[in-house]
Order: sequence, then C-alpha cells, then structure tokens
Amino acid sequence: MRVAKAELSSAASEAAALEQEAARASDGQVRVRSVEVAAQAAAATWPRLTAVLVREVEERIDLVFGKRTDERLRREQLEAVAEACRQAEWRAKQALAEAEAREADAEERAEAAHLRADAAESQLVEMQA
Repeated sequence: MRVAKAELSSAASEAAALEQEAARASDGQVRVRSVEVAAQAAAATWPRLTAVLVREVEERIDLVFGKRTDERLRREQLEAVAEACRQAEWRAKQALAEAEAREADAEERAEAAHLRADAAESQLVEMQA
C-alpha cells in the first residue's frame, strides 16, 4: 500500500507539473510545441494515475471488507474511481485546449503589434527623409 501511495504521489506531482506548464502556456510564456509536449505527457500520465488509483481502491476494499468482498461493490467502487479519472482527464484536456487557444491569440496579437511597430518605423523613416 505504501508503494501505491508513493506511485500515486509521484503521478499526482507529475500531473501537477504538467498543469503548471499548461498554465504558463496560457500566459504566453511557453511556445506551442511545449504545449503539445505537455499534452502528450499528460495523456501518458493519466492511464498510470488511473491504474495506481484503482490498485489503491482495491487494497482499501480488501483491508476494510477482507478478501470476501462482494464483487458488485468492488466493481462499483472501481467504476467510480475510473469515472473520476476520466473527468479529471477531461478537465485537464479542456484546460490545455483553452491554454492553446489563449496562446494562439497572444501570438496573433504580438504579430499584429509587431506589424504596427514596423509600419510606424517606416512612417518615421519617411518623415525624416
């Protein structure tokens, strides 16, 4: 059970780091490629996290109810954990999509500002000439 807790903690830390990277991307601090890498890493993390949570629940069921656990109860609890993991994965994907959209918007605004700056510089050169 301690191993499962350590794995769960490790997976949760990794997921938190990925969420922080996605948040930095929403601030325009990380390029699109970094967001894509974070998305791929997050997608790889969720199945492992789900497996650890399922194993943890199985161990707790065995501790509480012993090995004579009602299979229906076990399935229901495992399904609840799996659903919670799916919802967490969906929220992470939504946050990542929003971060990518904000970053794309920030890049468009930055490019537009750069073009305006170039135009202003050209006008200044023309006025000086």
